[in-house]
Amino acid sequence: MLYDFANILFAGPCNAHCPFCIGKQIDARLSVNNLNEFPIRNLDRFVERVIEHDIKQIVFTGTTTDPQMYRHEGRLLELLRSRLPRDRQYSIHTNGQLAIKKIETLNLYDRICLSLPTFNPQTYYKMMGLRRVPDLGEIVSRVKIPVKVSCVINEHNINDIPEFLER
Repeated sequence: MLYDFANILFAGPCNAHCPFCIGKQIDARLSVNNLNEFPIRNLDRFVERVIEHDIKQIVFTGTTTDPQMYRHEGRLLELLRSRLPRDRQYSIHTNGQLAIKKIETLNLYDRICLSLPTFNPQTYYKMMGLRRVPDLGEIVSRVKIPVKVSCVINEHNINDIPEFLER
């Protein structure tokens, strides 16, 4: 069986309050807070499986939190790079709230996927429960790796999409 990527899932308190959060649909027993754990549970088995299936992409993401909330982010990346073959790519799927604050750690990845549903602060608040929209321009200017932007579309931001795409 071929796998394109393997996710490392983080759970715990989040820095956003998205009404469409996938973590709200998961049994709480399956999303145990691991933001303070180092190394993460089952890391040895994860590494074995990545090697066994020759999985080339490792993605840091979250079920109930943003992966940049993980307190040992840089250490875990360093550990994985030391235990897995060099040809692996490491990426993060983040809401960007901590991107500038943790820019050095962000630059340890090979790629970033930034979830950004709008540039409009009022719409952003409706969708993310936060008042501050991450500054995409500053993030892009300060990272040294490729940035992909993903966008959840719903009734709140559908009218923002043309402006969003233009920007």
